[in-house]
Amino acid sequence: MADATFLLVTVGLNYVTLTFSMFIVSAVFVVLAFVRWRGVAQSDRLAINGKGNSLLLPAIAGTICLVLALSGVTLLFYPHSNDVSYSEFYVLDSNRQTVDYPTNVTRGTSSALILGITNHENNANTYSGTVSLNNSTLYSFDNLTLSLGQNIEKSIVVSFNSSGQKQKLQFTLTDSFNKTYELHLWVNVNESA
Repeated sequence: MADATFLLVTVGLNYVTLTFSMFIVSAVFVVLAFVRWRGVAQSDRLAINGKGNSLLLPAIAGTICLVLALSGVTLLFYPHSNDVSYSEFYVLDSNRQTVDYPTNVTRGTSSALILGITNHENNANTYSGTVSLNNSTLYSFDNLTLSLGQNIEKSIVVSFNSSGQKQKLQFTLTDSFNKTYELHLWVNVNESA
């Protein structure tokens, strides 16, 4: 714990510094153990009865355990690539909120909305999209290219010209990787009062 805190304060805590510090600490303990072992009388040293060198078997087992522990920690802290790729697609109302969508409107009126797209595809991506009401296209865009992590918000105005209850206002986004994203709102378009 003190080792990690020291690293965090001085050079930063990442897989390289943590692995290096674990090797240093392990080497210090190996040297201290060897010095202490040499200082113990031959008759008091731990010995495993059997063939060969009495120190060889514990040394091999200790080395294997140390290598496995250091390899495990190195893999744990090694930065893994983000394999998840997706596009963020959202619709906001004119106040940049999600509470005042046009769900009950009068025929002949318009509503402003904001379409938002963020590219998380680990690569540049080209988008096209449509906004339709009951399969009738109200707005479309094509060849919108975003680099990795780039966000864009497009203001659009949707006009409601045909009355009817529970009409589907659909937002469709397609990218260059053939992924399709869909959002929709149910809109009641009433005759004027």
